[in-house]
Amino acid sequence: MESKVSRMPKKSGTAPCGSAEGRARFRTAQAYLEVAKSVLDERDRDEYLNVAAGLAVLSGIAASDAICCIRLGCRHRGDDHRSVLSCCALRHQTALNRRRRS
Repeated sequence: MESKVSRMPKKSGTAPCGSAEGRARFRTAQAYLEVAKSVLDERDRDEYLNVAAGLAVLSGIAASDAICCIRLGCRHRGDDHRSVLSCCALRHQTALNRRRRS
């Protein structure tokens, strides 16, 4: 008998962060990328290509978090990684509005 698991949608939003967390996320991005490169050195196993690709994606997400923390003071939280763009756009528009007022 097959059981169905009901999944609750995860919340999406932003989380405050600063330069220290940004630097930590940057180091994490570098680590993911370093491991992805070493996985690619395993030439005998084709399935390692998928592992390396997954690590490269995680590296990109961590790098995006690092940039957002350092430049915007917040980072995206949630499952839809594309929605980070709306977070960045909102912060960018807020910064532009502040600049216009001063």
